[in-house]
Order: sequence, then structure tokens, then C-alpha cells
Amino acid sequence: ATTEIYTLSLHDALPISDDYFRVLLGNHDHLGSPTAQIQYSNISKRWRMDDLYWSFSETATNGATVDTIFIDTVIWAGEEHTVAADGSIHSVHGNQLPGPADPEAAASQLAWLEAQLDASTADYIIVAGHYPVYSICEHGTTEALGNLIPLLEKYKVAAYLNGHDHCQQYIDDGKGVQYHTIGSAHVNDGSTVHMNTIPEGSLKFHVGLEDGPTGGFGRIVVNDDGLTVLHYAGNGTVVYTAPTIPARKNKTRVTKRPPMKPVAIADAMPTLY
Repeated sequence: ATTEIYTLSLHDALPISDDYFRVLLGNHDHLGSPTAQIQYSNISKRWRMDDLYWSFSETATNGATVDTIFIDTVIWAGEEHTVAADGSIHSVHGNQLPGPADPEAAASQLAWLEAQLDASTADYIIVAGHYPVYSICEHGTTEALGNLIPLLEKYKVAAYLNGHDHCQQYIDDGKGVQYHTIGSAHVNDGSTVHMNTIPEGSLKFHVGLEDGPTGGFGRIVVNDDGLTVLHYAGNGTVVYTAPTIPARKNKTRVTKRPPMKPVAIADAMPTLY
């Protein structure tokens, strides 16, 4: 049952009672009930997802501030999967995504994101979404996210983090933003079929199935030196440490942080299992 799966993944995998997962949606989630996953925040103290896209702020032990902004890339770029009448699922690559199913909703998210970025006075900003901006792996670069790049650069975002492609990679086009795919939780996919979709010379690191143990995860460290993204193999071994990112300069804004986007919770809790 779904309830049992949630219990195993959320409670047994994270036994620390005062910590929790901060969650964003991917393409598989949109095939089900995104609202149910938002509402699960009201049931489990280990699960936090305020809305389809949302943000939170944290302060490191050295006093540095970090704003993390989660976006819904399916609203932005469209659904990768289509379900045929016979129940079969057809998938497309990043350059074949149809674009937003609801252009008005996509425009609203874009406006919300820029307001969040403009209002931030944090030392570091991280933006995360499911689809990659750039990727050499199976699904490849998401062309429909091209209009995200100027915002990341304008507001001095430290890093964009994504999943979707089941590999680990770090791409840096030299314009100030690090692009990290951390998508190999259960497998390292060795595909490099979309190498020609990223800027020339921008691939700095990639781990596929042939390169190490199955699985992997990422970690972000903030200290007096700056913000550093580390990539780990499934056995806990560090396989790559990205260059440390300095704190943003000229980050003060005259505008105030906009209020949190209202949580889109339905009146009745849908069945989860």
C-alpha cells in the first residue's frame, strides 16, 4: 500500500525526529495527484511540500543565509509522458517536450520566481526543479527551460539542481551558475547521448553506470569559504567536489520579499492508497 511505502521511505530512511524531506514535483508525480502530495505535509512531519512551487530560507552555522526556491518544471515545460488509450506510456526527450499545458499557469510561476529572486537578500540562492536545464544523459537538455537561464544569471543564483536524468553531472558554461544533476538515487545511467546539447566545454563532471557503485546523492556545504556542492556514490564516497561559490555581492533589494504563495489544498483529502 502507498501508506506503507511512504512509511518505509520517510521514517526508516530518516530516523532523526526533528528533520524532514523538502519535496518538489517531477513528471511522474504529475501523472498522479500533485495535490495529494501537498496534503501529505499535513499527515507526516517528515514531509514538507508547501505547494507546486515554493521556497524556504535557512541560516548556516557561520551566519550565511541561503534561499532555496523549488519550481515545478512540468508546469513550465510540459509533461514528458503521454498515456495512450491502451494504457501504454510514451516518453519524449527534453528537446521534444510540448511546452506548458497551461500557458497562464506557466507565466504565473515565472512571475512568482522573478519576484522571489528579486526580493532575496540571501548570501546564496539555489533554484531546484525536476527537469535539467542542461544534460548530456538519457533525457537531455530541456529546451523549454531556456527562458529560465537569464533569470538565474541576472540574480546571481549559485546553482540549479535537478533530477530526472538518472546520472550525476556538473555543467558550467562560465556565466556564473553551476548546473548539477543529482538523479542517480537508484541507478547511474551511463548514457551520454545528448552531449551535443550543452555548451562546448561546459561538462566538468559525469558519473554513469560504468564509473562506480550504483546510486548516488548530493550534499551542499556552506562555510566561511563559500557554498560547495559535493557528489557522492551510493556507498557514501565523495566522487566529485565542485568549485566553491562565493557569496553574492550587491544583493540588497529595495523591494520586500513577497508573501508565500498560498497552498493549493483541496477541501477533502484524496485517497492515498
